[in-house]
Amino acid sequence: MSGKDWLCSIMVTFKINNISLLFGIKFYGGDILLILLSIFWGIMICLILCAPYSYYFLFIPMLLFTVIFLFIYRKKIKKIKILEFILIFACFIFSYFITSFIIFKPVKYMLPNISIISTNKEAVIFYCEGEMEKYTPYYSNYFFKDAPYILKPIYAFQIKQKYKILKVNPKINELTKVAEDVRSSLLNYKPYFFYIAFSGYYPEINSAINSAILDGCGSITIINYTKSRAIEDVVKNQIDLEYLYKMGIKIKFTEPIYNSNLFAESISNRVKNMPIKYDGIIIVDEVTDTSSNIKSSLIYSGYFDDNIIIDMNVDSSMEKFKKLNSTNILYINLLDAGSGIRGEIDLPNRFKKYSTDMKITGMNSWGYDKNLVKACIYEFLSCSLK
Repeated sequence: MSGKDWLCSIMVTFKINNISLLFGIKFYGGDILLILLSIFWGIMICLILCAPYSYYFLFIPMLLFTVIFLFIYRKKIKKIKILEFILIFACFIFSYFITSFIIFKPVKYMLPNISIISTNKEAVIFYCEGEMEKYTPYYSNYFFKDAPYILKPIYAFQIKQKYKILKVNPKINELTKVAEDVRSSLLNYKPYFFYIAFSGYYPEINSAINSAILDGCGSITIINYTKSRAIEDVVKNQIDLEYLYKMGIKIKFTEPIYNSNLFAESISNRVKNMPIKYDGIIIVDEVTDTSSNIKSSLIYSGYFDDNIIIDMNVDSSMEKFKKLNSTNILYINLLDAGSGIRGEIDLPNRFKKYSTDMKITGMNSWGYDKNLVKACIYEFLSCSLK
């Protein structure tokens, strides 16, 4: 290689017992540019997968630049050795991973400075699921938060495709409607400080608790409008509860609204009040006391045991109904408090292949019902008495 092509030479020399070990890794003009290009496209691929479609026009000049570069250095690329290729690929993966980490890294919340706390001020936080109304990379992480960072951009792209179909996610509006009715009912009883928090959107539970503390509330009750106790672990892991207790702030959690008898009553009554009696009902859920109570209530109202299935496996349930010659099917999604990606996209798609032979109707979420509001009030008052 002539001196003109030589750009840099990295040499590492180790001396062990007066023996020189010389390792020379030589990079030439084309090699370094390829390494820089691999780093650049590691970042770009991650951004292309994650960015909203409206940003795609920004990537066109970068693509043209890459094509021109590869055309100019096409002869040198053919001469790349295996070790050089591995290094270039490693640089690509590293830059891709770092970009993914920066995009999806969770925000760390700090407790605000606690000044004046009043035992007479009581806060109520309505905690529920939540999904972004329109696609944004950071909040898409809610759907795959446990996935490794190397795979998150790929999952984000899949979510982005669903939002392209959905346009605007109605989940937040459904949940906010329930929260507003709960708020109105509670404020008629006592002047509480009321906040709403979402598990997968803003404001998050940490932000709502911080707001209650800044407002000087000495008591915080979290209405758990979900089907599990996961929020209790979230708060305990992310917030220093012992410190809050020392400062005179108490945090309490209601039972999950899903466990309430009023919840089961709300779902079963809506099915009973439908103008059509279905010859097949799938309760999309695990077998729990709540789902079993709903099934028992429907059987008591005239449905047959064989015509009601509690299962999360759509295909096996539909095959059973085929054998029973059922033609009019209702599915009830108990997994989601509000109708989001699963209720609007995933479940309808899973039932779609059966729609040619059967008429399929869906309750895509818990929806809105006065009994759900009553369940929240009842669980809140029960928690307050503890």
